[in-house]
Amino acid sequence: MNSEFSEISFAFEVGDRVLIYTDGLLEATNSKGEEYGGSRLLESLQKPCTSAAAVLANVQEFAKGGALSDDATAIVVRRE
Repeated sequence: MNSEFSEISFAFEVGDRVLIYTDGLLEATNSKGEEYGGSRLLESLQKPCTSAAAVLANVQEFAKGGALSDDATAIVVRRE
């Protein structure tokens, strides 16, 4: 499969974080059929000292009794 990706540059300041994730995080559903979604992901990421493990744990706790129908991967990069 051929794909094209754009490149960007930005200043990465002390304390800034970048989250790289797969759509499985957003699509995780709870027992009521509700998706985790972008707003919950953003809320989880805004907590101080958030790590990839903390984000994944939050998604798994939300989906308890529900399903992760796709891979769920998170990478958090933080400048110290």
